[in-house]
Amino acid sequence: YYINIFSIFHLFFNFVDKKILSSIGFPLYFYKPVLCAGHIIGLRKESDWLSSPSFVFSFFFCLTAGSGQQSVTGVTSVDDSNSYWRIRGKTATVCERGTPIRCGQPIRLTHVNTGRNLHSHHFTSPLSGNQEVSAFGEEGEGDYLDDWTVLCNGPYWVRDGEVRFKHSSTEVLLSVTGEQYGRPISGQKEVHGMAQPSQNNYWKAMEGIFMKPTELLKTEAHHGEL
Repeated sequence: YYINIFSIFHLFFNFVDKKILSSIGFPLYFYKPVLCAGHIIGLRKESDWLSSPSFVFSFFFCLTAGSGQQSVTGVTSVDDSNSYWRIRGKTATVCERGTPIRCGQPIRLTHVNTGRNLHSHHFTSPLSGNQEVSAFGEEGEGDYLDDWTVLCNGPYWVRDGEVRFKHSSTEVLLSVTGEQYGRPISGQKEVHGMAQPSQNNYWKAMEGIFMKPTELLKTEAHHGEL
């Protein structure tokens, strides 16, 4: 019954202006693809008049200052797998594949190629003087400083929606402001944590490997029965 209703909604939205639906308060998550645990994504900061788009990137290169951990930088394209991250539940929890990610939920982002998690801590970033962001851990397991809270509008993180990532322990926001490294990673931008919200810390999920949410319909059905 609920699956049929859901399908009807999707057909309906193909013929109705979504801005009109949004303006009258219709729940957008009915027709926008939801991000789930297990999805593999690229994270993109949109371009502005000062800078080009940036994708969060990492590879087996360690910082020469600060913590000395694996670098996390911004690059202008997502042409190789070093820009892909897997969405997972927060540290020491199990979040089943296909479980939709709610706004306000803490998660980990695990680098696909190196198995290290997006991480931050009280080290100063070398170029901007903000808080350092690095990749940490082995085979997907690090520590509580790998947890980031998803800040978005609505009940779920949707694929084409803007989102911020707030570091769960230090409360900085994942950001990129355009400072560029020299050799050996010339042209790559510093990714760091900023204390204040701005346009520099809005991100979108781009590209990647997505799956059908396994729990969303069950959850909505359960709420409908209450």
